[in-house]
Amino acid sequence: MTWVAYRKKYGSLSAAVRVEEVGAQIASLFANANFKSKSGQPFSPSDFLPREKGEERAIDLETAMQTWA
Repeated sequence: MTWVAYRKKYGSLSAAVRVEEVGAQIASLFANANFKSKSGQPFSPSDFLPREKGEERAIDLETAMQTWA
């Protein structure tokens, strides 16, 4: 349970995911400084992530077997 609480507070332990998040932050800063978005809202780091944080969710075994088979 301690690891679950840690991951919820600080995010993934994967170095690749952390590098992607830092790159997205830098890209959003650069884009906000140099470009206007079509919607008029400032760019956010999630605009530059290859996958949204909400996509990483647990699924049950049966669903995983059907999806990955």
